[in-house]
Amino acid sequence: MEDLQFHCTNIRHYQASLQVIKRAVKLGHCLRCCLRLISYRIYSLYTFSEVDLLTVINTLTSDTEKIAAPDAVCPACLGMLRVAGEQNSVLQNVIDAYKKSPYSGLRDYHLCIAIPRVAMLRAAHLALLALSDAPATITPEGEEPLKVAAVVKDVLDLKETLSGVLKYAIDNLSGLGFKHCLSSEREKGLKIYIDFTHEESRDECGFVLQLPTSIMARSREVSITVLGKLLACVSVKDWNEHCAPKLKTTANTPVVWATTLSNQSVLLTGYYHKYSRELAQSPWIFNGVRKTPTSIQELICIPILKKVYTTLDIDKLNVILPPGHSEFRGGALQSLTKEKTTTEGEESGPSSAVDALAFDTPGRAKILVAKDQQRAEGSKRKRRKLEHQEKEKLKCHPKGKNFNTYATIPLESWYNFHSTGREDADVRMLGTGRPFVVELIDPHKSVFTEEELTELEELVNASDPDERIHISKLAVCSQPQFAELMAASETKDKQYQCVVWVSRPISELQEQIKKVNELKDLHVAQKTPIRVIHRRTIMVRDKLVSSITCTPINDHWMVVDLRASAGAYIKEFVNGDSGRTTPSLGDLLDCRAEILQLDVTGVFLK
Repeated sequence: MEDLQFHCTNIRHYQASLQVIKRAVKLGHCLRCCLRLISYRIYSLYTFSEVDLLTVINTLTSDTEKIAAPDAVCPACLGMLRVAGEQNSVLQNVIDAYKKSPYSGLRDYHLCIAIPRVAMLRAAHLALLALSDAPATITPEGEEPLKVAAVVKDVLDLKETLSGVLKYAIDNLSGLGFKHCLSSEREKGLKIYIDFTHEESRDECGFVLQLPTSIMARSREVSITVLGKLLACVSVKDWNEHCAPKLKTTANTPVVWATTLSNQSVLLTGYYHKYSRELAQSPWIFNGVRKTPTSIQELICIPILKKVYTTLDIDKLNVILPPGHSEFRGGALQSLTKEKTTTEGEESGPSSAVDALAFDTPGRAKILVAKDQQRAEGSKRKRRKLEHQEKEKLKCHPKGKNFNTYATIPLESWYNFHSTGREDADVRMLGTGRPFVVELIDPHKSVFTEEELTELEELVNASDPDERIHISKLAVCSQPQFAELMAASETKDKQYQCVVWVSRPISELQEQIKKVNELKDLHVAQKTPIRVIHRRTIMVRDKLVSSITCTPINDHWMVVDLRASAGAYIKEFVNGDSGRTTPSLGDLLDCRAEILQLDVTGVFLK
């Protein structure tokens, strides 16, 4: 860590920038913004006290022209650099949030900061004024107009400086052994979000939407991207004429900030076997009513969640919702309390209309989320209208007060379940099993040993007394491995075994069976099956059946083993689906064929 004497010596290299510092101080810049203007990149100095900063900067001055520290809020950084450098401000807030969080084992982190949009414009405007008493506005004929970006190109970017100061403070002054991750190490580490806001200047950027199109193209909103494009292309002349008069050069109040911690998602991969013919892969809900009491997804994930999310009451979150609510994410909940409300004239107790879940998140406003009544049955158009209204109600103000919305916190807010395809509820998954991935969102634990993974395996397999599923080969998966697995699932082959009834006696079908067993790489055209036509695009899908083996059991029953490409509808290949699949097994055998039982016996990824 550099000491005061080091900086007093080092800053002498910036003697030529003394006039810039003097002009900046007259404009109200804080001492840290003065360092930013002269491109001082050693961020340890930004964490010094005001007295020490003044000592370092006055090293450049003579005894008769000492610089005094401004008392007002810096109009350029809005006080952000000061609270970032002071150890009892943002840094202490991060330390307190970390100590209260369940992430005590994590030390590596990624820093994500958000600054008020107006700070970008003010920093550029005041930098122009500080770098020159009168920036050139007249361009000699034949030359390109002087750009604002060219004038301030050597000034340290405000957000970059703020990030550098905070990283230095968190790494070296927190006392917790933190170490920020490189940008390439996106898959590991804690995420520290710091959101700075400045209510006083909230609407100051509105003039950007009214700028002439000769300066920049019109946009619908004032975003960080739009402001970046403006600063990159606007000339000094246009800036002084259209932008400078709209920007204030003083600030009465400093910024406020909110700190939120979350963990990187963790991917766990493995293989599952399914032995039940009454179990869907995901929660099966139709018109708000569950068709099966549980699912493969829940049987695998809930035991893992209970083990990984140590401070969360999973049972209170075990609520599965109809489609339309899946986009709602709860964030890093710290506590969960259940509140019940009653209306006048009602007795206390569970309410059919409102069953509110209130939660607190570090650094975020409290949000009340209420449970919607069961969606009424009706036409598709009516249901879509209701879903649209629900989505609009979920768009809460980020700093919101208290909101009662038609939603509840689904269990899926804490995980995503992915697999290489899926089988119907009445189809078993045998053989080597089907590969799956559980994505744990904001987990309290992110490093798993071999022993812990084995323990999770055993926990999942022991959690279902009916032994409907079994998982194996549980392991941690990286993002590239996950992407590769999902890509391979589109081109996989699957092996099936099914029990088939045929209308004609098998003794009459010996010749047809022999021809079918000799078939290789049969191309099949499948129009969207009738049983899924309500949720699938109506189209013809070309599929490949690599091999078929028919083994007779008695005069009307046979076992059929076949291998087909991904996405083939096997039930329809057997029965023909009223002519929508051609050719079908019934067509090949010249009789009616119906499938009784179907099993997946292998999944082969390419």
